[in-house]
Amino acid sequence: MVRDLSVLFTASEADPFSKVGGLGDVAGSLPGAILSLNSQDPSNSSIDIRLVIPYHAMTNISNFELKHICQFSVKYQEIDLPVDVFLTKLNDLSVYLLSSEWIHSSERVYDQDANRAAKKYILFSKAVAMLPDVLGWQIDILHANDWHTALAIPETFALGKKNVRTVLTIHNLPFMGSETRGMLPDFHISPSTHPELPEWARELPLPMACAVADKVVAVSPSYSREIMTPEFGCDLDHFFHSIQNKVTGILNGINNSIWNPATDINIQQNFDADHIEKRILNKRFLQDKFDLPRKDDTVLIVVISRFDKQKGIDLIIQSLKQLEGGSWQAILLGSGDSTLERRSQELAMTLFNQVRSENCYNASLSHQLYAGGDIILMPSRYEPCGLAQLIAMRYGCIPIARATGGLKDTITSYAQDAGHATGFLFEQASSEALTSSIQQAISIYAQKSSWENIQKNAMKSDFSWNNSAQKYVQLYRNLEKK
Repeated sequence: MVRDLSVLFTASEADPFSKVGGLGDVAGSLPGAILSLNSQDPSNSSIDIRLVIPYHAMTNISNFELKHICQFSVKYQEIDLPVDVFLTKLNDLSVYLLSSEWIHSSERVYDQDANRAAKKYILFSKAVAMLPDVLGWQIDILHANDWHTALAIPETFALGKKNVRTVLTIHNLPFMGSETRGMLPDFHISPSTHPELPEWARELPLPMACAVADKVVAVSPSYSREIMTPEFGCDLDHFFHSIQNKVTGILNGINNSIWNPATDINIQQNFDADHIEKRILNKRFLQDKFDLPRKDDTVLIVVISRFDKQKGIDLIIQSLKQLEGGSWQAILLGSGDSTLERRSQELAMTLFNQVRSENCYNASLSHQLYAGGDIILMPSRYEPCGLAQLIAMRYGCIPIARATGGLKDTITSYAQDAGHATGFLFEQASSEALTSSIQQAISIYAQKSSWENIQKNAMKSDFSWNNSAQKYVQLYRNLEKK
């Protein structure tokens, strides 16, 4: 008889309460997807999963009824720092929001002030480890995400919770929590003593959690292998080799009710894989909106990304320069590195008849670009999972991506299998390799039936959270048996 499980899931952000990046999508969708599995097979045992996030100053609570349920304290030096616990519901999911002066006074989810960010997330992680006892709730699994909540795992271990299994999901390995260096003693936290962990990593939250977690999950199978290599391992590749028996990879998913071209209220014309001909109206809408020549046979390339070297934005700019004058148009949406933003604007001025660049976050425009763009570019130098390619494929916007991490796991390349292709992959992180792939895609676009076949393959791919949720539940179950 498989028994019920209790899971505490924690993250620094969760949509719709707070969302900066892909982690917000994951934490806002995965716990609810796991919870919904209970109703799919009522005869099976259920999982009581609950979410806990920081109560940031910018947390969106306008559509939620928030109830203050208790207060407790976390020790800092010789001071007791009060932490308030609030409870609300996201559909059927119980969500706890933890507040303290250091959390609620913070102006951003991720502070630019490293000292303030470190104190906020060390405090939050310690509070998360203490929360089950405060609530009188016996948990079986603690599931943390990235460095911001990672310390909850060694702290649970330090509290002597031997019956609690722990899971850490790594969304972006290079961000290990170096902001916290030198601060752990103030919170009465001891550094790791794991013999395979390099000295420099023993007081950083992410490596500390990896050392003691029962399971370490990368957000794609390929990324779980890549972190064991010098290229992607951030000088921890030997350490990950030493714990490889507890490292695995599970792909992220997308919310199919939010990302659905058949019902999306943000786009000009709804469509589905059986009525793909309607999609052209969304392309014309974008061409008109951005004052680009309305040409159905001209490929519309889109970029929807954080502007960062990791994302290969510099490669995109170089490649589009190399392709000047070809039968294509491009719209770039995103913000981040100021130099890359400036270079994208310069590109738009130089190639005024072909390129537009919007350096901002615009949720509704992103939907329109997915629905109207023919191609999305993702030449990432590394990509743990990636969500943009999953969304784009659902909308029939074909990805051209570097064969790394989750991009390699989710895109079937035209060169690999033309009949079942969902996109185009290239190996080298170079503008020349990207340019070659764009040229190949433009040539295939001219073959209408071949292009529509790629679009339909992409749109029928299933990257819903239901698949990922089932894999996480199986992981929880396997840990429970240990």
